[in-house]
Amino acid sequence: MDNWRGPGITGPVTTASSTARTVWLQLDIAYPPPERRRSVAEGLDLRGRVPAVLLRWVRSHDGAWLGLLGRVELCDGAGDRRLVLEQLLVPADALSPREPPPR
Repeated sequence: MDNWRGPGITGPVTTASSTARTVWLQLDIAYPPPERRRSVAEGLDLRGRVPAVLLRWVRSHDGAWLGLLGRVELCDGAGDRRLVLEQLLVPADALSPREPPPR
């Protein structure tokens, strides 16, 4: 996990590392909206991007890469935190590196 490994990765599954990587999770890609959607104010808002920590990469049976994330916070339509997930598995194309803030 020393280098960013996004879609198109080859090689064996990496193992968890003591140096977790900060990433952005693009919720619209991880959870594509259905064609017809009704709004529920207290429901989870699965749009936009949220910060997360990439713990490791894993491969699915069809060869697709998935990122195992730690500590993902999801909010409702009003922006109130509704759910904190300690681990979440998402498609690699829903992830991008989160650069450290400039000094």
